[in-house]
Amino acid sequence: MDGLSIIVPAWKTEKFINEFLETLYNQTWFEKNNNWEVLIGIDNCENTLNAVNPLHNTEIFWFKEHYGPYIIRNTLAYLSKYDKLLFLDSDDICYPQLIEILLNYKSDIIKFYLYYEERKTDNISYGQFLVKKSVFKEFGGFFPWICSADSEFLNRTKHNGIKIKTVNKVLYFKRAHENALTIREETKHGSKIRKEFKLMMKENLKNNIKYIEPVFGKYRKIEK
Repeated sequence: MDGLSIIVPAWKTEKFINEFLETLYNQTWFEKNNNWEVLIGIDNCENTLNAVNPLHNTEIFWFKEHYGPYIIRNTLAYLSKYDKLLFLDSDDICYPQLIEILLNYKSDIIKFYLYYEERKTDNISYGQFLVKKSVFKEFGGFFPWICSADSEFLNRTKHNGIKIKTVNKVLYFKRAHENALTIREETKHGSKIRKEFKLMMKENLKNNIKYIEPVFGKYRKIEK
């Protein structure tokens, strides 16, 4: 079905999730379009579940185990009903024109600049992206790793001939806090687990791996 599914995992973001949702619901593209949905996956965190205040076109799913963001993204992506997927995080801030600008492009994958709050230099980076659902399923989705699986997906798709458009505009603000993957000691930039994952990514590309069997999490739908 033509439209946009926005996939949002959430873990220990009770301080930020409603501000994130406010910036998401205020997207200019929504003023003229109603073919969109927001799927929020609460990653076994009751404080975040109790805090979240969903509004328009939003469904909430409770995951009974702490799976990490990529298994939740896989699960919600396969549950989604629209033909385009946008992966966002529940503790960040979207600029009002984010979706409108992204949907002006016709590429299979569209990645965009984001601004890291915690970095003192080189604050601009890439991370979030929009992808055609058919392409996502063609590759099986994200590798079930705790961090950096978005980079692995982008590298794997590009290696196998998928067209990726880079939008050279800052459209997204990535917040720094103690539970963010880029801040936590075990998963921050330069951590052992990220270095191990980069080595695995290189091996996968060397072996021309395209499809990975998707891993899903157990969930139940929540009414709020």
